[in-house]
Amino acid sequence: MNKRPASFSFHDKQYKVEYSWSLNPNQRPIGRPYFSNSKQENDQSFIISKHFGFMVCENYQASNVLSELQTEKMQVTSIDYCTSREQLAAITFSTGHILLINPTLRKRGKIVWLNSRKNIYSSKPPSVCRWVNETQFIVFFGDNLVWKFDKTLTGEDEKFIQAAQNNTRECQKTIVCINHPAPEANPISLWKLQIGKVRDAQVAPGSRGNIICVLSEFDIKIIDLASSTVVITLEAYFAGFQCVAWSENAHLLVAGGEDDCIHVWHTRNWSHVCKGQAHSSWVAGVLCKYKQGVYIISSVGQDGKLCFWEISEDDINEGAAVSGPLVEYPKKSMQKIIESNIEVKVSEEPLISISLHNKCIFVCDIIGTVHMWV
Repeated sequence: MNKRPASFSFHDKQYKVEYSWSLNPNQRPIGRPYFSNSKQENDQSFIISKHFGFMVCENYQASNVLSELQTEKMQVTSIDYCTSREQLAAITFSTGHILLINPTLRKRGKIVWLNSRKNIYSSKPPSVCRWVNETQFIVFFGDNLVWKFDKTLTGEDEKFIQAAQNNTRECQKTIVCINHPAPEANPISLWKLQIGKVRDAQVAPGSRGNIICVLSEFDIKIIDLASSTVVITLEAYFAGFQCVAWSENAHLLVAGGEDDCIHVWHTRNWSHVCKGQAHSSWVAGVLCKYKQGVYIISSVGQDGKLCFWEISEDDINEGAAVSGPLVEYPKKSMQKIIESNIEVKVSEEPLISISLHNKCIFVCDIIGTVHMWV
């Protein structure tokens, strides 16, 4: 195994390791850590989960110090930063709690707890939270109940929560939705999904929070929350998917699989663009940027590698429009295979996530080490 290089070059840019943050052995969470960084250009903060709590870096460009926030017997299950200018993150916990917090100001800023008195939303813990627009976010629970919240509302409407659950309990539809007619408190909507265990969900850029891709054990479903319909289902070729991401312009969808490959679809007609081979273990995180007619895909895997791929817009053959709600993965003879442009051995430990902020690349591994490349 090679040691992590101090620098590497890709797409006419030289990247070097600026900082590395690490959790102490007694801080490492049960299972895996969760990492999220701000989505605002002028906010240089990030959050990483720890054993019973989370750590906050207030400014990654100015300091390598992490502030520790302890939560008694509560493991973080997901983190997502708000897309608005307001510095705000939504964090869910294994106990069912949901926290809205300004990660930099903390006690001096906004702190809102939801589902803190009893598990009124679900008997299962939350698994994924995602902001769908500047004021609203959704939370997926383990029984596939999806609740939408509004950060501008205060309090919780327990009568609506109970009524919405009662109205969806016996429904056998794939998706059923209950909207609050005039919400004055949270939540504002409920969706009940019958699609299998949800591993991840990502909101389509430019869709105003209406279009999301939901990653279940063996397929990806594109769901229109506004109409409560499954637009398309993308089947896996072998085993399941581990991660998924939209391109910035929402024209491509990229997934990482348990077959050690990345998979790319064109969202205009859901034709399969290509399959990428480079990793020697499961792909755990993917990103897709768009720059001057080129899609730049980055992926991290349990093999400890960071890989980069380039797909020219001119090389994408949209193909024929897919008919029907189910898109089968193309047969082996019909698959276009691409190789990575560069591979970087980052860690001896499995990598679990990758994210970008401005021109910085953040990679997190399974033991809670965050590597920042600039």
